[in-house]
Amino acid sequence: MARLPDESRIRAWQGVMRIHDSVSAALEEALLETSALPLPWYQVLVELRLAGGSLRMHQLAEVATLSRSGTTRFVDRMEEAGLVERRVCPLDRRGLEVVLTEKGSETQRRAAPSVLRGVQEHFGRHLTDEQASLLADTLEGVVQADRRS
Repeated sequence: MARLPDESRIRAWQGVMRIHDSVSAALEEALLETSALPLPWYQVLVELRLAGGSLRMHQLAEVATLSRSGTTRFVDRMEEAGLVERRVCPLDRRGLEVVLTEKGSETQRRAAPSVLRGVQEHFGRHLTDEQASLLADTLEGVVQADRRS
């Protein structure tokens, strides 16, 4: 049985949750003001762009941290807005993939400067280069280790 987290691990977890909440709120506000785009939609557009323009539904659920049923409803709304479309997966005709549309790509591209400014203002400027690198490596390591277990 796994042991309970010690005080420093609890503090680290609380810090991750607090910074996620505060920075996400600031980014959401800026995005809605400048692009009328909710932050989770922007994040999905970025993930699709980084994946070369398309992801299988289950892959999108994983990177967007949504349930499979939640992903279906989420994609429904984004599809209605013309930002993504569903297509039959060419490699496995039983599966569906979510594809970034031209409108989705352009929307993400226009919104990116606002998000990047917000990330720097509310997060990045508070870290030295060394701290940012260590934090990125640490969090990526936790994600990878948790996926393996």
